[in-house]
Amino acid sequence: MAAFWDDYDDLLGKLRKLRGVAGLKVSTIERGPAGEFHESEWRADGLGEPKALRLPGSDSAVLVLGDLGQFKPTAGSVAAWRWLGRRLRDRGVRPWVLTPCPPSRWSPQLARIWQQAHWDRGRRLPTSGTGQRARPLTPETLETEQKRQMQRLRVLVSPAVRVERGLLRDIRLLCSSTELDAGAEFDLWDSDWTSGKVLGFSLNADASREGRTRLRELDDRRLVSVVQTIRRHHAYSSDVFGAMEIFILRDFLQGLRMRS
Repeated sequence: MAAFWDDYDDLLGKLRKLRGVAGLKVSTIERGPAGEFHESEWRADGLGEPKALRLPGSDSAVLVLGDLGQFKPTAGSVAAWRWLGRRLRDRGVRPWVLTPCPPSRWSPQLARIWQQAHWDRGRRLPTSGTGQRARPLTPETLETEQKRQMQRLRVLVSPAVRVERGLLRDIRLLCSSTELDAGAEFDLWDSDWTSGKVLGFSLNADASREGRTRLRELDDRRLVSVVQTIRRHHAYSSDVFGAMEIFILRDFLQGLRMRS
């Protein structure tokens, strides 16, 4: 979920300002090798040591920022999150999830237990006390759509030497919400086409080369938008990093002048 860390940090900052920090507990939750859950509490001096997850009382409000493992689901991950959701409900807690994962990739089993809200541009959050419904696609249709979106986003970022979270987001937002959703960011970040996946990633040589070839097929307006977006994000990059990228981007601009 590294592609969305900045979003989570921004939301948590706004939440602290809105309600204050008294009674607010923020933890990172991870599953262990046997499926058990551990939490590391966020403190003023940094992230605490992992320990067994302690479930909240019935008077608590629980909001998970994440995907419940639905971006890359396995039978084990679905079972584990279903178990945790049921444990929370048994204690009188209604668990909410704010997730960038689109409803087409939600597990109906989890959607019946966890109250989920789709967090992406152009999506209206639920105003009632119930979550949104899962709208799963067939496995074949979902796989085809994931590949289409991931390949499209790969083509758009291919001129960049390095792709940070902000650049990836702004490139995606050049397209409509039906053309590319937040799932494309996760899939490309997590794919075998990329390396160095903490603060950003770089496309491997073959993926970058093929992407730049296909990028030339874009209409001039979209191509100019891509070049301008990359240059805006990397205007203050190092001389070596910037020179490599400027050379690539100028090649595309030269191609535009030849077409016009």
